[in-house]
Amino acid sequence: MAAKEKLEAVLNVALRVPSIMLLDVLYRWDVSSFFQQIQRSSLSNNPLFQYKYLALNMHYVGKCLHHLFHLVVNILIYFMSVYF
Repeated sequence: MAAKEKLEAVLNVALRVPSIMLLDVLYRWDVSSFFQQIQRSSLSNNPLFQYKYLALNMHYVGKCLHHLFHLVVNILIYFMSVYF
């Protein structure tokens, strides 16, 4: 039983730490200042950076998908602990 508990503890950390780190990076990233810096640089004429609102929406959709992924992982961890 000790090996099972140790494995569960290691998997618990391994599954949670990357998602928490990614969430921290997404919360610290200031999207509007990023695009202001791009507008001031020579990249502002680049057509890829002219779609500011599309990039902002992708950023927030990424946050929502991250939360959904974290929820699914936590549910799987819960069911694994209950049934195994």
